[in-house]
Amino acid sequence: MNRLLLFVLALGLVAASASVRADSQEGGYFLSVGLGGSVYQSFGRPSIPGYVKKSGSGAGAIRFGYQWNNAAHLGIETGYVNLGQMKSRYSFGDYSLNEKLRASGWMLGLNSAFRFDSPWYVSLRGGLLRSLQESRYSYQNLPYGPAYGSSGYGSDSGTGAGWYAGLGVGYDLTERSSIGVQYDNYHLRATLDGASSDGNVSAFTIQFEYHF
Repeated sequence: MNRLLLFVLALGLVAASASVRADSQEGGYFLSVGLGGSVYQSFGRPSIPGYVKKSGSGAGAIRFGYQWNNAAHLGIETGYVNLGQMKSRYSFGDYSLNEKLRASGWMLGLNSAFRFDSPWYVSLRGGLLRSLQESRYSYQNLPYGPAYGSSGYGSDSGTGAGWYAGLGVGYDLTERSSIGVQYDNYHLRATLDGASSDGNVSAFTIQFEYHF
């Protein structure tokens, strides 16, 4: 699914680049805000008995950029995304571990919108992602009861370079404003507690966009 999405995005951006002509009209700046939910798909957590993952969370993104008024409305963008958190729990006998993993990141990429001579449009976007992962965990190991067991907590954070890609469909409310639904896949990388932590987070959002 992720490879297919990247392939479609690459084709769209190549077509958009080819459609940019020297005589195209100038464009303008835009601001978009998206709110919705996220799903953490991987991150190397174990698929073993006693491990439970709750991956659904809220998500939001804000983007600012410039878009040219050519046939494909090719543009550049930068922005920030908050992907909420993933909760997990592992228990085996007298041992238990609870963890919360939060992710966010800064984006820099390209976007394009195909309007087909109607208020409806299809959008594509993709680019680089500088992500931040923050982990908080607590554990208990009570083989001989609370008086002789151990417990504790800790936290760690790390950053890394990844990528994002997405597609959406929307409707122009006015000449300057539009509303739509967007699917984005964010591939995050970081090092936490000396180990590599990388995986994909899917985000489904309702997006409002305004052109200046």
